[in-house]
Amino acid sequence: MKTRTKRIWAIVVCAAALLGWGVLHLANISRRLASEGVETGAVLTSSFTRRVQHGSGAGRHRNRAIRHEDVGYFSYTYSVGGENYEGEVRRTGPLVRARVGDSVRVRYLPDAPARHTLVRDGEGNVRFSRGLCPRQGQPRRTE
Repeated sequence: MKTRTKRIWAIVVCAAALLGWGVLHLANISRRLASEGVETGAVLTSSFTRRVQHGSGAGRHRNRAIRHEDVGYFSYTYSVGGENYEGEVRRTGPLVRARVGDSVRVRYLPDAPARHTLVRDGEGNVRFSRGLCPRQGQPRRTE
């Protein structure tokens, strides 16, 4: 093989190895959040909706269908051991009318509280509740 071909193959193999490692790492974090995660309440610090346009509608694709979609953006903060952590989520589909000050549940890793995910119900939806967030630092219930 020529040197150039060897280099290309080396780059392809390294890229595939890095991608595989990334997928396995994210799967491991997800598994740990499900098994070891601790739930706590988070408070929404910002919430807004933006209408996004999909499709072109300009130039030679003028007849292409233009579709509009409402996208909700939410930022939230939660505390663990006196330290504050932040997160944000972008949500499409049926939007929840969440307001600043509403609460949402998050699940974090006890040894790395910055690693977290929003708690979802059985249908995969995030639930926002009005007012103050529930007690913090509750261990996850296993049912």
